[in-house]
Amino acid sequence: MDKRELLEMGAMSKSPRVESVIAKVMAEHPGTSARAQADYYEAVHQELAPLAREMERDLTAIKDERDAMDELIAEYQRSERKLEVRVAELERQLAEALKVSANSIDLINEQERQLAEREQEAKNAARIATLTEARDAARRAINLNTCEVFDKGVHRAVAMIDDLIEALSSTDKETKGKL
Repeated sequence: MDKRELLEMGAMSKSPRVESVIAKVMAEHPGTSARAQADYYEAVHQELAPLAREMERDLTAIKDERDAMDELIAEYQRSERKLEVRVAELERQLAEALKVSANSIDLINEQERQLAEREQEAKNAARIATLTEARDAARRAINLNTCEVFDKGVHRAVAMIDDLIEALSSTDKETKGKL
């Protein structure tokens, strides 16, 4: 391969430092004789050997940096996996806490419902007591009075009060049965 072919190859090369050394040495050794070619190859060798050693050191440094980066990437991936496991654990704990919270809300709602029923029972008991007093008073009035029209009206009132007491009592019994 002659110098011209080497120059043409150099134009296509992706090694600009090497190509510039070759071009410089070619310019210093322009002859085409066998002796000029030998001097050229010796000079190129003398110029390229230190460059090759420097490039080899650079390549080793780049490989070391790549290895260090690979280790950093591996450490990052390990950390990422640990975080994914932790996130999954926290999500599980959150779901569990939400379930406990929902159960607590259900329990509170049930307690509120029972309390409302007890309040209603207490109101019904107070109404029954008031109606019982009214009925007893009406019965006493019947015993005191002998007027027939009055007696019929009072008897009807007593019967209505008895019906109300029965209705309220049966409502309380149904509510207690549900508890």
